[in-house]
This record gives sequence, structure tokens and C-alpha cells, in this order.
Amino acid sequence: MESQSQDNYLPYSTPLFSFISFTDRTPYLSLPIDYHEHPSRSPKLCRELEQTLVNPVAGPALSLTCDFVLSSAEGDEFGIQVASDPHTPASPRSSARVVKMVSHLLSGFELDDYWRICWRMLAWGDAFASVVENPNGSLRFILLPTWQIHLEVDEFTGELTKVYQLRPGDSAKREIDLESFCHWSYRKGFVYGRSIYYEVRDAVESYKRNSEDISDSSRSAAIVPSIHIMPEGASSEYLQAYKTDHQHQQKQSIVSDIYIPFGADVKKPFGGVQQFPLSAMKEAIQFRRLEIAVASRVPLYLLGIEYKSAREISLQPAMTFRLHIGRVRSILAVGLKKCIDRHLKKQGFPPPYSYQLIFPKIDLNPFDIAAPPDDSTFIDTDG
Repeated sequence: MESQSQDNYLPYSTPLFSFISFTDRTPYLSLPIDYHEHPSRSPKLCRELEQTLVNPVAGPALSLTCDFVLSSAEGDEFGIQVASDPHTPASPRSSARVVKMVSHLLSGFELDDYWRICWRMLAWGDAFASVVENPNGSLRFILLPTWQIHLEVDEFTGELTKVYQLRPGDSAKREIDLESFCHWSYRKGFVYGRSIYYEVRDAVESYKRNSEDISDSSRSAAIVPSIHIMPEGASSEYLQAYKTDHQHQQKQSIVSDIYIPFGADVKKPFGGVQQFPLSAMKEAIQFRRLEIAVASRVPLYLLGIEYKSAREISLQPAMTFRLHIGRVRSILAVGLKKCIDRHLKKQGFPPPYSYQLIFPKIDLNPFDIAAPPDDSTFIDTDG
């Protein structure tokens, strides 16, 4: 719907209840520098997924998930511990040497490195890094831009054959050494993973539109315009002079003023503010909010969303979230073990390697006695 001409002297650029029509909307606010990427691979998908990060439901849920991966509900952030694996046959002396060596290799990694890997893996679908050695022999990550990393695989076997980084606008490809390359992929397809929010991109955009609609319509309903009726026979010059003088006196006023010729009539639709039909719009945004929250796998009560159902009462969402955390931990652990095993081999330790990575035990509900215990131990499985 086109905006009104200035000749009508309306104080609104669009009709009073413009939320009914579809209009151009301002883009999302600029993302923080840590969130923003300059993609050379799938730019459209990258931008759509970036929009989820400023969503008031998706963003906090993602951060909360990463917190739970690396800590207990009480905030005990012990990181990842190393222990002997009783399922792998090895002599006690050999097992102790491997555990000691793995602990040393992991000592170079910071807890924040793990957190950022989990965050990128869930937000984008993939996290990439190069592993390098510190002067003391421990390892550290150099995280790579997710949307600038391109993978080439054998189309028959799916084996990774080449990795390179391509910056937007660059023709030169920076090839990355496969021996130092690490890849964590969530819901991996043939080559790349898929974001946890992949299916709710439209819901995130709808949530934003509905929020703007409620904000615009609430303002429109709350502001009661002052109607100025000109005397009969008043010229357009008189009207303009009156309007200019009045606006000069009330520059700081939030009251909307409408200037109309004598004899015209303006009525505010739907009666008073209390009768304005916002309920349907609120239901729409609550539905989108619930849709995004469900996609995050985080129990609604952890996000401050009140929702009573038999599933909530029986703690099924908490159990589902526990399984989700276990899955993310498993992907993270398998990727770490591949990096570690590679370096153990360089150090002359023969496989199989008898060690396991242990995460903090999580407890979503201190009264959840009937819930099965959390299995925080991961062995080298096909993640």
C-alpha cells in the first residue's frame, strides 16, 4: 500500500493501521563481530542462519546448550577429563602413559575453544579448525571461518581429498593441510552439516515481523490524534500556516495531529485502545516462539517460557535435552580423539589407544530422581 501524499497533511507516512498491509521492513540490526561471517560458500543460507542469532529465543537457547555441554547444571566447569578406557585392551603401564600423554596434549586447549566449536557446529552446522603444537608439545586450535571453508570429497567413497579457504572476492585458494585439519559436523549429510535452526528459518523471520506488527499497532492504538477542523472557507495557505505554527509550538509532543478541511469526519477504528484486537497477533508470535524453542531442544522452563503439558510434567523435554547434550558431546569427543590419535601416532604410540574423554555430569532437575543417569563417557565411535 502506497504512503499518503504530503498534500493530505497526514502525520503518518502510511495509513493509521498500516500493520495490516505488507510493507518494507528494516533489516536486522548489525550482528556482533563475533557472530558475523563473510561467506564464500552458501551466502544466502549463511545470512538466513545469522538472523537466528539475534532472535530472543534462538540466541539464548544456543548459548545455554553450549554451556551445558561443558559444565554441570551447577556451573562446575571442569572441562574434559581423561581416564583409562576399560573397554580397550592395553597393559596398565601403556594405558597410564597414554592417559598422561593425552592429558598433556589437551592442556593446551582452552574451555572457550570447546565452547566456540560447539556454538559454530550448532549455529552453522559445521565447525572447522587447524591443530598446531605449542612450544611445550601441547595442542591448540586455530578456528577457521565456517563459511569460507570448502571441502572436496571423492564422490564414490565420500573420503575427504582437499580442503581450502576462499575469501569473498578472492580468486586464490588457501589450501589447508589435511593432517592438521579438524571438522565437527552436526547432522552431517554427504559433505557438510546442518544447523539446529535450519528448519525454522522462516519461523524466525515471521517472529520478527509479528514483533514489529505488535509494536507498530500498539503505538498506533495508544496515540489518540488531535483533530483540527478549519473554519469553512479557509484557504490551503491558511491551513499550511496554521499547521506550521502549531508544529513549531509542539515539537516535543508525542500527540499526533490531523489537519482536515471543514466538514470532514475521522473516526478511530475498533473503538478505544482496550478494544484493539491484539490477541490474534500475540498468539501468532507465541506460536513462533514455541516453534523456535522446540527446535533448540532446550526445555521451555530453562528459557523462561511457561507451558504446562503432560510432557512437561513428566520431564520428557528434560530427558530429550539430556540426549541432545550427549549427542553434541559425542560429536565433539570423536573429533577431538581423531586429532589426538593423529598426534599419538606421531609420538610413536601404537594403536589401539586406551583412553576415554569424560564430560561433567549434568543434572537438569535436582528433584529428577527417576531420570536415568547421564552417561558422560565417550569412546571412539562413528560420531
